[in-house]
Amino acid sequence: MADKNLIVPDSDFLARAAGLKEDIYSYYRKISGEDTPRVAADGTKIVDKKGKYDFIIEAYIKERLNFYYPGWSWRDGHIQFLGAEWTIADGTLVIIDEKLIGLGVIPPIREFWATAGHRITYYSERAHDPENIVDIDNDVKSVNTKAFKKAVNSLTGIGDDIYRKRIDSEKAGTPEDLILSGNASYKVFELWLTSQNLNMGQAFKIAGVQVAVETRQYDKAMELVLNGRR
Repeated sequence: MADKNLIVPDSDFLARAAGLKEDIYSYYRKISGEDTPRVAADGTKIVDKKGKYDFIIEAYIKERLNFYYPGWSWRDGHIQFLGAEWTIADGTLVIIDEKLIGLGVIPPIREFWATAGHRITYYSERAHDPENIVDIDNDVKSVNTKAFKKAVNSLTGIGDDIYRKRIDSEKAGTPEDLILSGNASYKVFELWLTSQNLNMGQAFKIAGVQVAVETRQYDKAMELVLNGRR
């Protein structure tokens, strides 16, 4: 038996919803496409490096959240310890996205739960006992910040350039498709070579391939490789 209380959207609502979905998609692609500035006017580094990884300072991420989603919150967090070596944090980022109202989502809330781990820092060459921890407050702060940043990036796309999360689906496909369309990169050409059971060194032994690759004529390089194997 059909539910008499079930509200069936009319055609006008469905048409508006389709338009809104396109608008929301474009909005989040815009955020993802923003280039994160490397330094603030006062000289503060916005993008810094820890080891071999780049990271964005928390202050900038909060500023972007305040700009796009005033009223956001980071809640329901927990801090745990795994023995004497690791601390783990989790929490839920909640943002107010008024664009959802047009889709009938009331209240217009989006949220994302994230977790992260951080190794506790001890003084060098000392036993890993509580009295030898350098600064447990700093360890807890660091792991909470990691979880927070992960939630922000996953939910909003802020910092996608730094965290290498950008994907242009309109320029995606098989390596061969990308090479023939002119949207290939050196890495894509390498992937195509792998599918042919070749590496770059082997390909360069075929006349003209190295020059074609160096000039980014990957379609020509592919043709030379295929002809060279016949």
